[in-house]
Amino acid sequence: MAGVTKHIMLVTGTAIWIKLEPSKGYWVYMKEAANLTINGYAPDKNISLDSGWNLIGWPSNETTQVIEALASINNSYDKVFTYDQNGGWEYMAYYDGTWYGYLDVMKPGKGYWIYMEEAGSLQVP
Repeated sequence: MAGVTKHIMLVTGTAIWIKLEPSKGYWVYMKEAANLTINGYAPDKNISLDSGWNLIGWPSNETTQVIEALASINNSYDKVFTYDQNGGWEYMAYYDGTWYGYLDVMKPGKGYWIYMEEAGSLQVP
């Protein structure tokens, strides 16, 4: 899977990223609720996606309808998943001419798994 082999080290309770790439998604497991601050610059809003599964971070400050958010890769993807700690997995998947699932928006700061039938470039609106 593209961009999914990221690691963290725990040093006296502080997470230190080996490498943090713009527009990639990251899973962070925390033992208790806390604020996670990331310093840096605003990422490029063009995200290269490989064929197969891609984990991305949504780099917009706006909540956007999934269909609008992914318009630039229309007909190249057929599954989008995200995880909500309170509600579990949310998804939309295309099968036999019909979209299934209940994922309707992409939110700032959330990560999304996107399955691409072919490589493409997502231009975030």
